[in-house]
Amino acid sequence: MGSGHRNDNIRLSRLNECLLSFTPYPMENVRRLTALCGELLSADCAFYSWFDGAALYTPGMWKHEGAGASQIPSYNAIESPEGKIVYDVIRGSEGVLASYDHLADTAYAQSDPVIASGLFHSFLGRRVRCDGTVVGCLSVLFRNPRHLTVDDEEFVHFITSAIAVEERRKRLETERENYLQHLIASKERLENEVRERERAEKELQTYSEKLAQTNEEMKTFAYIVSHDLRAPVTNLRGFISELKMALERSALILSENDPEAAWKAVCDDVDESLGYIESSAGRMDALLTAILKLSRIGRQELVFETIEMDVLLHDILRTFAHQIESKGIDVVIGELPNVVADYTSMNQVLGNLLDNAIKYLDPERTGRIEVSGESDKTRTVYHIRDNGLGVPEKDQARIFEIFQRAGVHPVPGEGMGLAYVRSIVRRHGGEISCASTPGAGSAFSFSIPKHLAKPPLAGEGGSA
Repeated sequence: MGSGHRNDNIRLSRLNECLLSFTPYPMENVRRLTALCGELLSADCAFYSWFDGAALYTPGMWKHEGAGASQIPSYNAIESPEGKIVYDVIRGSEGVLASYDHLADTAYAQSDPVIASGLFHSFLGRRVRCDGTVVGCLSVLFRNPRHLTVDDEEFVHFITSAIAVEERRKRLETERENYLQHLIASKERLENEVRERERAEKELQTYSEKLAQTNEEMKTFAYIVSHDLRAPVTNLRGFISELKMALERSALILSENDPEAAWKAVCDDVDESLGYIESSAGRMDALLTAILKLSRIGRQELVFETIEMDVLLHDILRTFAHQIESKGIDVVIGELPNVVADYTSMNQVLGNLLDNAIKYLDPERTGRIEVSGESDKTRTVYHIRDNGLGVPEKDQARIFEIFQRAGVHPVPGEGMGLAYVRSIVRRHGGEISCASTPGAGSAFSFSIPKHLAKPPLAGEGGSA
């Protein structure tokens, strides 16, 4: 009895030391427990196996030196576990505890590769439960006959209880890791949703600002059109009234039997009135034609392609060669980055801005026109600078409206060119601005955003 008690105390002391030296890794602790069980039971082999529902695995195995360790097969990834002694213990056909003193006399000597190896005489196996579910089996094998005592079985019970705790800890850590991954995924999803919401709000704000701008432009457009068209209509009415009065006078003269005087009245008054009527009708036709052209700009299809702006600029300058040479204008061309845009549109924008620069140069000094550009991550900006007459500050915004011109008008025109330009630039998602000092010159700058995928729909960011 004294020897048995000492042996139990040694086992419990060693088990306590093992538990106190546990690592943060459950399966490493299971391997230590398995090795401790084999060592203290004086076994030749001890291993812990678990079944995942399809295959048997042996995450922890201990082999006594000289026990033919290299010849012992394992249960790792056995996809057909039927007939294996460990599988039967896990599945419950052998009870909670399975003990065999003569393995050669069992059916496992034929069906189980470990038993069929002929290396072992006795076997002791016990289930391991976690949260009420059997998850594995601790097995101890002996090469020589061994009578297993109640104390041996009790010690195995202690070991399997400790393994069950580690299985529970492993399960909790797996659940914690899964929950942590779920939290990370949820956090990323929320961050993406916040970013998407911020992007949508920013886009909505941009559209709201563009809508407000368009509404304001529509009001200005309606006012200007009604004002500019009313003038020729008023003239038409006035001249028609004069024509009517002239005819009435002619009729009165004819009634007095004076045809010569009547014909003179018609020639003097009617010809003059018809001339004014024709002039007013021509003015109305020009205004309506300009409005129609502006509306067509908003409907034309845009075909985006990479444009070599320096090549395009030289092509345009050739069309102005006569004016440039005759006026002795210095044209300076700086760096011009390529841009993705509609070729016809860029031709119209540059052509119109260069035409204005040439027309509004100061005849009192040598004309100079500079064209340059720069590009960043989001947009490409081009500048057309001149040393011409300049634009008064109060007119620098309104010159982009239809029928609006700056200050005095030494050059004939309808005041539509810059309205066309702004409409084209805005259809590309860009903007145009003017900075000018009267008597010193003007600088027109327009931007085109990068990575254009498709043209905005007609009316989006465009002129009225």
